[in-house]
Amino acid sequence: ARALGQPAPDAPRMLAWLALEDGDAAHAEALARAGLAAFPRDAPLLHLLGKALKAAGAYPAAHAALVDAAAAGEDPGILVSLGAVCIDLGRAAEAREHLQRAIAGGQDTAAAWDNLGLALRELRDHDGAARAFERAVTLDPTLTFALSNLVNTLRDVCRWDEAEAREAELLGRRAGEGEDPGWGPFAVALRTTEAQQLRLARAW
Repeated sequence: ARALGQPAPDAPRMLAWLALEDGDAAHAEALARAGLAAFPRDAPLLHLLGKALKAAGAYPAAHAALVDAAAAGEDPGILVSLGAVCIDLGRAAEAREHLQRAIAGGQDTAAAWDNLGLALRELRDHDGAARAFERAVTLDPTLTFALSNLVNTLRDVCRWDEAEAREAELLGRRAGEGEDPGWGPFAVALRTTEAQQLRLARAW
């Protein structure tokens, strides 16, 4: 960290973030915890710890870290991560609350809207979920997770023509782009189950 020549706690934040980017959740967790030993109420480090724990599948611990992060800072991005973990834990109502607050606070992002759609779908608000997935696709047309979720939700509410058009868009995009980095493991199997939708959220 000293070699980076940055003022603390910037160095441990950057190192933990780089480890997460490399897909090394265990190393990211260790780096975040090391930073928190010196800066125990640092919201970005708590956020990184929560994301590392989520990536490792430790959802209750990730939830606890992200609750602490939200209490320590005002970054609405933390609420997006917290909402995603709540989906992992089956707490759809809590996820909806965090995600709506995040969006109201300025996180008008595809990630926030896609996760909100998953939460609303679990709560049987299919029309609201469809609107959320539509917004996610508008914000990031490459996010095929959201487009797949939209197709399934339109089917849930018997909006067959719209579902067929979006399905054609989804299949055409995959055929035209080859290996799409946003293409999820269940996107090709368009009639996914709710359990698979939750797995999509966990992977994302």
